[in-house]
Amino acid sequence: MVKFVSATYRGSHSCLCCHVRSGCLALAAVYLITWSTMAVVEMVKLFWPDSYTGEIAYKKFDDVSYFACDLLMVFISAVTIYGIFRYRPRLMAPFLIYLIVEFIVYCIEVLSLYIPLPSYAHPKNYISYVFYFPENDVVSSLSIKVMLMYTVVYAIVLGVKIFLIQSVWNCYKYVKEKEEENSLVQAVMKFRSENNPPAYEDIGKMPPYDEIVKMPPKEFLFYEPPPAYRAM
Repeated sequence: MVKFVSATYRGSHSCLCCHVRSGCLALAAVYLITWSTMAVVEMVKLFWPDSYTGEIAYKKFDDVSYFACDLLMVFISAVTIYGIFRYRPRLMAPFLIYLIVEFIVYCIEVLSLYIPLPSYAHPKNYISYVFYFPENDVVSSLSIKVMLMYTVVYAIVLGVKIFLIQSVWNCYKYVKEKEEENSLVQAVMKFRSENNPPAYEDIGKMPPYDEIVKMPPKEFLFYEPPPAYRAM
């Protein structure tokens, strides 16, 4: 059996103790369950506000926007799972972009704990109820040991996010390679079906003498008729 190898993918096929495809499926499933749960909570707060009691008074507009974002993330996670199953790399692109944007926002948030940022550049002015970090003035008043502990925790979280992005990127390249292999096999099979190739047992046989004589000189590279066949 012929194996078509693409030059696209050069990464690792493993993600911790499992295949990179299985790992990305598990990651997308976790995101799907998480965002589905958050969407249900936002829906309860939106349509049954009396059933939710809390210290923070949520505005209706905020609830609608949060609910829409949750539904969008549920859709992106579900599309990612479908793309991994069906080997559609284009369907994995939104999920990969989301992980990259999440990593960038997290880096800005961590940076704001140590360096005062302008108000327009602070993520909390645009994304609420997502990050649970202490404020900059609270962090600055802590001891050096506590600051080092915060730094180590943030570095570990950043490392995990980088690992997740790399795993999804490797899965994207792996799925893209499989898609190219499938398309190449389909193209070869279509070409063979359209051109009616000879049977396997007839491949080594010489063509009939009449067909060779009727061939144009440019195709057969003979300017004179070939000699007749002789029995061996």
